[in-house]
Amino acid sequence: MSKGLFNYIFGNKENLNISLNLNQILKILIDANEISNAIKGLEWIVDSKESKKTFEDLTCYANIIDKQLYSLKDSIDGYHPSSFPIGITQNDLSSHLIATAVSLQSTCSEIRDKVMSDKFTFNKGGNKTKNILVLKNNGSYLETMAYNGELKKLNEHPMKVEMELLNLQDYPFFKAAEYDSSMWDIYEHCPQIKVLTLFGAELQEDEVTKLNFDKMDYLKVLDLGENGLRSIPASLYKLNQLEYLSLRDNEVPIEELEKLQSSLSSTHVDF
Repeated sequence: MSKGLFNYIFGNKENLNISLNLNQILKILIDANEISNAIKGLEWIVDSKESKKTFEDLTCYANIIDKQLYSLKDSIDGYHPSSFPIGITQNDLSSHLIATAVSLQSTCSEIRDKVMSDKFTFNKGGNKTKNILVLKNNGSYLETMAYNGELKKLNEHPMKVEMELLNLQDYPFFKAAEYDSSMWDIYEHCPQIKVLTLFGAELQEDEVTKLNFDKMDYLKVLDLGENGLRSIPASLYKLNQLEYLSLRDNEVPIEELEKLQSSLSSTHVDF
């Protein structure tokens, strides 16, 4: 953060009234945490000198983000960067919180600009992270952003149209859908969805078909790892727009996986 910006925010309490509101701050904190986690996930796919350099450079950004997020831990009672939904209320607004949010927003924007300008080199396995980093709305707001202390169902969520990422990892999808039946219609409620993570969601083949991924026009990343799939639903062969599709740790025969990769020639199918 520049010295001028620091003085502007901290030097005049009136600026609290003309800066970010609570929901904007929550979004920035959620976005920043998602970006940091995405960067850390690159470590296991570093396989070249170029991708190693990208990981090292991006890790510096992740460390900056983490330091800023953890700086709030001591000043806001009950706050922790990895605890969701975020327990920050109107009473927690302060010059430090606003300044941190402004700085985080700047850091995330810098990362996005550099990734979009090809300053960093990603291998095919890094396409998931790359697609997360270039989003304008990086966070998975469904399970992280509470309104008046309550989480919203997908079809009621104030940010459903803006959502570009949903992280529904490590929880049985059918249980989530029992509570919120609108989850079956992600394509309808979230028309801008680009990154969808359903790793470990205990999906069966018919449920994959029912989710209508082919109706998600902007979908670039789909993670169906560790779902116990035994065959590839025919609907997956229609997903030519994907850049990354994970089917890791399923029970699909290798011959079927190779056939799918051959069919989706522009997609990195990870298995």
